Amino acid sequence: MQSVNFTADKKFEPRASSQQGERYQRQRHRVSKKLSSDELERKRREMMDQAEQREEDRENNLDSAGSSTVEDRVKRNIHSIQRMAVSLDNMKR
Repeated sequence: MQSVNFTADKKFEPRASSQQGERYQRQRHRVSKKLSSDELERKRREMMDQAEQREEDRENNLDSAGSSTVEDRVKRNIHSIQRMAVSLDNMKR
């Protein structure tokens, strides 16, 4: 009886596509232009203003969520559900 070694018959070659992938990946990265100090400062100010606005919005959301009762939320949901287009169409019939 002759033993057969299947793993020795198969040859594993390194994939050439990985080198191509790296080349294409390098081409996809675009170099951004360097911003002047004035532009950088303007962008920083915009970002800080937006962060402050988001923080105010979060605080307002927390305040309104904490002050409303379960009954208020249920009434609002019922009111909004009844005003949906499907509900209004059903009322016309």
